[in-house]
Amino acid sequence: MRLKVAEVLVYRDRSIAPLSKVERASQEIVEMHQKLWAVTVFASSHLRKNRKASDAVLAFLSDRTGLSFHRRDGSPVPGTFELAVNSLLEKDHPSYETRRQLMDLRSSVEYELVAATASGANTLSTLIEAVKQAAIEEEILKP
Repeated sequence: MRLKVAEVLVYRDRSIAPLSKVERASQEIVEMHQKLWAVTVFASSHLRKNRKASDAVLAFLSDRTGLSFHRRDGSPVPGTFELAVNSLLEKDHPSYETRRQLMDLRSSVEYELVAATASGANTLSTLIEAVKQAAIEEEILKP
């Protein structure tokens, strides 16, 4: 649910700004609205301590709900495809170009992901393997 009132432009003191920046009361309304519509995911302590695992869970939930999630430190959780690419590049220090090429493989592995989902085998590991195979076929990565 979007809070459009806070985005309304107002003229004050010879300048135009969003209402949320002009009036303190409107900023408080925005903050209350954000808290009201926030989603919190509760997980066991071993999941919270394992960043890769918690990112995978939050990315999965993001894919299913269309919501975006943030880590406890406030940084955004990447989507599942980006997590797969990050996992492949973890040990190497890739160039920006290699990363971009891997991110461009999303449409190439789409069919395999649909098939994996239908069989109930759609996991992050499945996605990592699909990206890896596509990258080898496209000669982005070596076997």
